[in-house]
Amino acid sequence: MVGKIWYQINYNGQNLYVKSEDVTANSFTTFTATNYKTLNATYLYESFGNVSKQLTQIPKDTVISISEKIGDWYRVKYNDINGYVKAVDFEKSDVVTITNITDTTYITTSELNLRQTYDASSPLLIVIPVNMVLIATDKTSNNWYKVSYNGKTGYVSGTYIKQVKTGDPMTSRDSYQFIDLRTPSPVTATQINNYIASNVTSGVKSILTGQGQLFVDAGNKYGVNALYLAAHAIHESGFGKSQISLGKNNLFGFGSYDATPYIASYKFMSVQENVEYIARSIKSTYLNPSNWKYHGAYLGFSTKDMNNVRIDPASEGMNFYYATDPNWGILIAQHMQKILPFDKAYYDKAQPNTIIPGSPPTPVGSDVFPASIQAVTKGNIDLYAAKGDTAKVKSIAAGTDFLLLEKTNDYWIKLSIDGNVFWTNSIKLNAYSQTLSVKNLGRTTGGVNLRSSATITGSNIIDTLNANTYVSIVLNTDGTLAMDSTKKWFKIQLEDGSLGWISSSYIKQELK
Repeated sequence: MVGKIWYQINYNGQNLYVKSEDVTANSFTTFTATNYKTLNATYLYESFGNVSKQLTQIPKDTVISISEKIGDWYRVKYNDINGYVKAVDFEKSDVVTITNITDTTYITTSELNLRQTYDASSPLLIVIPVNMVLIATDKTSNNWYKVSYNGKTGYVSGTYIKQVKTGDPMTSRDSYQFIDLRTPSPVTATQINNYIASNVTSGVKSILTGQGQLFVDAGNKYGVNALYLAAHAIHESGFGKSQISLGKNNLFGFGSYDATPYIASYKFMSVQENVEYIARSIKSTYLNPSNWKYHGAYLGFSTKDMNNVRIDPASEGMNFYYATDPNWGILIAQHMQKILPFDKAYYDKAQPNTIIPGSPPTPVGSDVFPASIQAVTKGNIDLYAAKGDTAKVKSIAAGTDFLLLEKTNDYWIKLSIDGNVFWTNSIKLNAYSQTLSVKNLGRTTGGVNLRSSATITGSNIIDTLNANTYVSIVLNTDGTLAMDSTKKWFKIQLEDGSLGWISSSYIKQELK
């Protein structure tokens, strides 16, 4: 063609020709290595040009050291891969600043490169596996974090980590947090009792006082570490002073739910029954390799994201399921250490008791409420003639009024509708607000005087109620709770129909 210039080229191993107006001549230029930052997520290409193969994605705010350019493309090295990036997707990076973040924990969301410094072209030190918990001590302004892993310290991209809460010590496991809880402990009842006594103020009631032998006996009986049992009880009950322990002989908060901790928890006839029940229950579940709750026969830890969702691959031991607090295992181990310092040599030799008892039957016990506790259904509830029945009598819909009578340890609830008594297991206490709302059930939070008027005088005391006594708060005709004009006293109806007043500061409303 007259007047046209064609270039001979080699493309994909073939000698071909292209029109001169369709191409531009470019050559590589080099310059002083400079940090550039991605303006948005972009790609690393096999060669320069949009038709080239994409090798990998580069996240936004990634800093890369660049020293070569051809046309509108930079030649770079990213994650140890050589390639090309569009110059339009990059800008010169400002001076990187480093901020201390006071040992914050993160977890890797994929395999992650630990690099010598805070850019993707920095020398690689080691590859960190996915779901590995790390402690970051510093954060850079270009979103890199300083961490240590496997004896090496460097920087990781913040794109591939997320902040977590964890009880993982990330150091030595030579502590009570990781002993086999099926091994015996040399702890004595006296050592347990002395520790409890040193943490209970004189004159303050604790149902743990002098009970050390119960833990030694239960540990021997079921093959569970007695020191662990004592520390677990101490932790859950606040040294035997919690409302649940005092009101229900329940040192472990067993059966409790966050939504309604006191009412949901089991009621035991004695402290001994409670300790033996827990020892047997723990051995047959959390310490039983055949049980679904088993994730290691040790206290362990859990790891949760900032929305409190457990990260399963980074959670271990009893703490996987037993408690919502990711530091639960650490806290119990700390009590164990204070009672009897850890002896690694002893536990290296101690042999676990692997005999698995059958699960204990649900202990007989219930919460009986005053006769005039009014409630209303918020969802459908199935009714049965007797506790444990399988053939329901009928179902009631949302908006049905009833009287709440009793809750048993196996989570059956007794109620009355129009003078007829029924039982139901449709009310789930971990989410009770979906199925019922109770209008006037109160519980005393301490020993309190019931008075004939809403004032404190020496002559108006009708009765004295113990802590954790259920009471019926009088309802006004409009359904509100009856209080005095200062809104500091509740009017209470007794079983015989008589009335009295209790300071609202001593009343906890339940299931409202």
